Amino acid sequence: MKEIQISVCIPVYNTEKYLERCLQSVAEQNFESLEIVLVDDCSPGQTEEGLNCKKIVKNFSRKNKIPVNYIRNSKNLGILETRRIAIINAKGKYVFFVDSDDVLFENSLSTLYQTAVSEDADIVQGNVENYNLKNN
Repeated sequence: MKEIQISVCIPVYNTEKYLERCLQSVAEQNFESLEIVLVDDCSPGQTEEGLNCKKIVKNFSRKNKIPVNYIRNSKNLGILETRRIAIINAKGKYVFFVDSDDVLFENSLSTLYQTAVSEDADIVQGNVENYNLKNN
């Protein structure tokens, strides 16, 4: 089995309507040695179709080859503890956090990974762009 290089950690709380898009942006990356560690912070949210976090992840896993480690907190623990749980369960050499209402640009993970390796960096950070989705 090939060693996992990047653990994409996604904390989720009440953002189910954006989660599928976030997961798809991870699946569309041109980087193969990754896993997703998704921590559901006891989220009460659902999509318009009535899908909760677990069902969204299950549907995603059926369609994609990326391993997903789905963890559900037994009670709402807040973002700091949820991120800590994600790190503890991450198997990758590098940890990348993306919020469940975010979308990754094409080649984001490979660009950040190549920078980390070539610069022998412990931390790398990319740019962020904000969009207003109300008017597409």
